Amino acid sequence: MINFSAIVACDLAGCFSQDGKIPWHYPEDLDRFKQITMGKICVMGRNTFDDLKTYRGDVAEGEPILPGRETYVVTTRPGLNGNAHQLSSIYELRTTLPCNDTPHEVVMCGGSSIYKHALSLCDTIYLTCVNRTITTGERLYFPVYEMDRHFKVVQALQSVTNPGELGYFTFRRKQ
Repeated sequence: MINFSAIVACDLAGCFSQDGKIPWHYPEDLDRFKQITMGKICVMGRNTFDDLKTYRGDVAEGEPILPGRETYVVTTRPGLNGNAHQLSSIYELRTTLPCNDTPHEVVMCGGSSIYKHALSLCDTIYLTCVNRTITTGERLYFPVYEMDRHFKVVQALQSVTNPGELGYFTFRRKQ
């Protein structure tokens, strides 16, 4: 059985990227990302993958980009160097992933195209809300307008180290 989810950190308007980069740095949120995705299958677009490689800087050929997680990258460009599995479409997931009785959680990790196309597959969304609004630069948005129609909040937590700045929400698909 495969369960699909998405994870994102965005501002009050849904912006998760400014000029091709995450516009904030909160170690607590990075720890949450690791805790939620560890041991799971992570899916991302090529730009997100390339940004992770740049951020990590120390990824050898054949080494996983996210240690402890199996990574799939949706791209038509070659050159993943064994750091991840390549898919040409998000819809290839259903035929590519192992089919057995073991439950798998597949976590969509961005970018905008992945979120746009994969949200209809997701039953759970892990959202970090950054209490600010990005107003400059080239911005990419998570489709927050879909949230009210299709999802409900099942957990809301305030950041321990950054109260008032970060809120952690778990959404589940409405039945």
